[in-house]
Amino acid sequence: MIPGVGRVDVVAVDSDGAVTVCEVKLARNPEVRRHVVGQLLAYASALTGWSFPDLDASWRANERTGLLDALLGSDADAVEREELASGIGRALATGSFRLVLAVDELTAELRRTIAYLSSVLSSRVEIVGLEVGYAEHGDVQVIVPRTFGAELSSVRPTSTGGAASTGERRIPGEAFDALAAVADRQAPGFGDVVQTIRIGLGDLVSYLYFGSEDSMDSVVVIEDPVEIQPLKFFFGSTPGVRLCLGWTQGCSLDARRHLRDRVARVPSLAPHLERTLGSDDGLRKRPLLPYLGGLDAPGAVDELVSALVELVNSYGIPS
Repeated sequence: MIPGVGRVDVVAVDSDGAVTVCEVKLARNPEVRRHVVGQLLAYASALTGWSFPDLDASWRANERTGLLDALLGSDADAVEREELASGIGRALATGSFRLVLAVDELTAELRRTIAYLSSVLSSRVEIVGLEVGYAEHGDVQVIVPRTFGAELSSVRPTSTGGAASTGERRIPGEAFDALAAVADRQAPGFGDVVQTIRIGLGDLVSYLYFGSEDSMDSVVVIEDPVEIQPLKFFFGSTPGVRLCLGWTQGCSLDARRHLRDRVARVPSLAPHLERTLGSDDGLRKRPLLPYLGGLDAPGAVDELVSALVELVNSYGIPS
């Protein structure tokens, strides 16, 4: 429930802190023609300016646990919880949402409206139409979802605001150089870690995505051989590298075991990855590898990056 506006159908938050606002309507509902768009924008505008505690309190009013526990699990470390809460808070404060119009039929008028809004909205807002069709075979009913608009956000004009004011892509060369300078200011020698990762990943890196202007946190994006975001540079209270390993479920069990065994040979890294790499079906958490006491050990970064590159290149190859 959003005070003064009403009850939004769906507000979703993922483990990276992205916030999605969704309004659902049937095509036969006359509101689907225009009113649904106004509703969605009204909800998004009302949520803009909320804080993380505001959203967490709303969540707790309907659930038995807090939002961070629901997203990360109760065993997540304090730094990971702080990072996610900050990311959600930034999205709310700036209105950086994914807006979804979910209907059983995307009319021509809705498609035209979505295309127009996608072309004029700020780069921090994505608007998508979700058409949910149904197919029946005997007693079996199958939901067939189709989206419209997600592909438009990649070709719309970029914001004319200041660099990285709401997030932006940067090509690897200039991005890594900027990160290395910031890293050395955070902790002398951390810049060498950034550059070692740059060299180790090589041509695999498609671009880096930078966060807001008050944070140099940035995500490494790889688009080939698989589209993934394997790691994030973190410049908070504990500077280091956050591994994002959910994608490794697409790798063979042998490949995941190999990563686990290689990392376990690095004494400074093994304790930070113990819960993540503790089982064959693991690699789902997002461990933070601190620079001090972790990545600063001789050979630690080389071993980690080499193992990651090997895993990326094995993606989709069966055991």
